[in-house]
Amino acid sequence: MLSGARLRAGGIPMSRISSRIRSRGCVLPCSITRLLAARIGVSLVVIWGLLASGSSSFGDSGWDTELVGEYTTNTAYGGISVDSAIAYAAAGGQTYGQLDLIDVSNPSTPTLLLKWTGGTGFVSDVVTTSGMAFLAAGSGGLWVLNVSDPLSPTLIGSYDTAGDAQRLCVSGNQVCLADMSGGLQIIDVGNPVSPSLLGSYNTPGLAYDVCTSGSTAFLADGDSGLLILDISDPSSPTFVSGYPTTSTARAVTVGGQVVCLATSNYLEVFDVFDPTSPTLMYRFEYGNAVDIDFSADVVLVANAMLGLVELISVSETLTAFLGTYFASAQVHSVTVDQNDLVYAGTGQGLIILRYPAPPPAPSGLCASKGEFPDKVRLTWNDSFSATEYQVYRATSLLEPKAAVTGWIGATSFDDTS
Repeated sequence: MLSGARLRAGGIPMSRISSRIRSRGCVLPCSITRLLAARIGVSLVVIWGLLASGSSSFGDSGWDTELVGEYTTNTAYGGISVDSAIAYAAAGGQTYGQLDLIDVSNPSTPTLLLKWTGGTGFVSDVVTTSGMAFLAAGSGGLWVLNVSDPLSPTLIGSYDTAGDAQRLCVSGNQVCLADMSGGLQIIDVGNPVSPSLLGSYNTPGLAYDVCTSGSTAFLADGDSGLLILDISDPSSPTFVSGYPTTSTARAVTVGGQVVCLATSNYLEVFDVFDPTSPTLMYRFEYGNAVDIDFSADVVLVANAMLGLVELISVSETLTAFLGTYFASAQVHSVTVDQNDLVYAGTGQGLIILRYPAPPPAPSGLCASKGEFPDKVRLTWNDSFSATEYQVYRATSLLEPKAAVTGWIGATSFDDTS
């Protein structure tokens, strides 16, 4: 996660400085570098976080919460998958499954293409790829739809799992399914007409969610917390490690070597560079999260109880709430597409929000190394389109980061604290 040269001088310990940028009212992550700091001749370990601000037309409340478009219906949406300008929305009741196909080629005016219904089971999640839609259908297990013609989706295959299919991810010809009491189910869909079980793992808790990175699977396993499995041999998944949580793990996402886990009371961020020994980087109170997605160090959180979509920036050195969108109904799922648009499934349909891309990070971050007897001077290069900066600091990665400045227009700051 951290990049940059490792510097030492006169036995002074290394400090870390992270740079982040704030523009159009949003805070988004940028580069992270390592450097040295000292004050009053005493060795310090200090973590500084730098926020840079552009236009303040949206005020200081955070992310530009522009609603781009919405499709309103009386059906609650679960998982959302966006493919070729079509949003596939998992829906349906306890006695039937439903998938809504919504044209989002113009995201300001999403339009229903059709409602597909069939089978028995509550459809809670969907992933689309290569003209196929894979559905987690509760007691109905896995369903496979041919959506190569989105105006005529056809159920072509299914597999009845041991538990209740909750969430899924797809990699090549394999579907990894979080199957609640059925644990992890790995299903071969090379022949989508006849899906077959490759292997399974009976997890100690209830498997709510799963994501994969290469041959490693990460599960939100209910009361047992985070579970990490080796699936290089899908016929025989093996335990790698786990991390217990104090509340029910409901959603998980991975980006690079960082895993974010949403529990009923917390959002927890782990370094999984060594999956045999996940390291908790930090934990903070956050309840009611039911789905999360990860995009460039920004976690998108669906908060069901409060009807929120929230953006939280995470890195090894700084956590910050970027902003909140208040929906008019409970939010059940959230995902971001390649165009930096956020799609959220709610109790009243689909909402589409703007996800602004970050401008360039401030470069040339430096800290003085004993030149001043009573302060540490931080300097950085001006960032294109940024007009203001704010400095945060802490003395450990796990403690809260506190602002030590308001918004300032200069590209330097003297830390005398």
